[in-house]
This record gives sequence, structure tokens and C-alpha cells, in this order.
Amino acid sequence: MEKSARSYNSTLRENKKELSKQALLNSALDLFYDKGRAATQINEITKNAGKSMGSFYVHFKDKEDLVDNLLNNFNAGYLDRFSDQFEMGIPSNRDDLLNGLAHAFLDYWKENEKFVVVYIEKVRGAKGLKDLSEGFSPELIDALCWTLEDQAKALGKTIKNGKLIIHGIFGMWMRVGLQYLFNESVNKEDAIDSLVRLTRGALEEFLVVLKHNPKKY
Repeated sequence: MEKSARSYNSTLRENKKELSKQALLNSALDLFYDKGRAATQINEITKNAGKSMGSFYVHFKDKEDLVDNLLNNFNAGYLDRFSDQFEMGIPSNRDDLLNGLAHAFLDYWKENEKFVVVYIEKVRGAKGLKDLSEGFSPELIDALCWTLEDQAKALGKTIKNGKLIIHGIFGMWMRVGLQYLFNESVNKEDAIDSLVRLTRGALEEFLVVLKHNPKKY
């Protein structure tokens, strides 16, 4: 009975700790979006969240560590959203698959517009190349790379630089996503059509070259 009570109390503490961390993350995201990451002070984040300065340092080393936590959460959601799309069943038609992925991609960006803005500010101010080279979601890049490798295997081929190709395609998606979010003249249907056409063209060119000139990749 005593052991059960200790376990219950431990669970309550962990839940309380997680709620406190999430409150700080939500507070920071709102302030970063309204004022900019660089202009936001840690004491403003804690005050807005109704938490103490000590509570902040329980969860984060500094402001950049908090931003990294926001990125990790965004990436986890990204991967879940795309995984859900695949779990619905992979259509035999490549355009149907790309259409579904494009819908999921644009919806997720729209839902997380605040974070996209904050992350762009972070990348703009990056002092190194790590943020730029990894992009939004290294895990998603890996998952899409495996899909591309499966396509190559279906042709009886192997590829050495699949991740580079996926980075290139994903870079196109990020550009279209930004236009969809911040250019009022770009509607969702046009953005999806662009994503499908650009990706289809890139993949078809890659697979044709791989089939006839595998040494190139």
C-alpha cells in the first residue's frame, strides 16, 4: 500500500513538472512570435507563464535550450503527422500519395505557424551551419530517405546520396510552405498542386537516371 502511494505521488510530481514545462514553452512561443526571440527575456517568459525563474532552470539551461525543446516537439509532431498518413495506407498512385502528404504538410505548418516564424528567426541568426544543414526535421528526412531507397530497390538499384536528394526536395516543400503561409495570393489548392508537380518531376527524373545510369547516384 505504501509503495502504491509513493508511486502515485511520483506520478503526480512528474505530471506537475511536465505541465510546468509546457506552460513555459507555450509562454515562450507566444512571446517569441509577438516580440521576436532575441528581444524576449527569460523573466518575461516566466512571468507570462506564472512560473518562477527557478522553475525555468529546472527545465532549460537557457533560452536557446528552450527553443531546441520547441523544435523537438515540432519535429515529433511532424513525424507523427506523416506517419499517420502512411498508416492510412499507401496509395498505388504516386500522385495520390504526394497529394495526401502535401495536405498533411500544409495543415501542420498552418497549425504551427507561430513556431515556423520563430524557427526562421533562429536560422537567420544562426552562427553555424548546423541549423541550416539539418532543416526542420532530421527524423523526417531519414524516413523519406528510406522510402526513396525502397523505390531504388524496386529497380534493383542502390543509392549513396539519397539523403542529399531528399534534402533538395524537402527544401522545395519548405519554400512552397512559406509562400502558402505568408503570401495571401497563394491558396492551399495551388500550393498542393505545386508540391505534387515539383516532387513528381524530381522523383521521375531521379528514377529514370538511376535506372539507366546508376553510377551517377
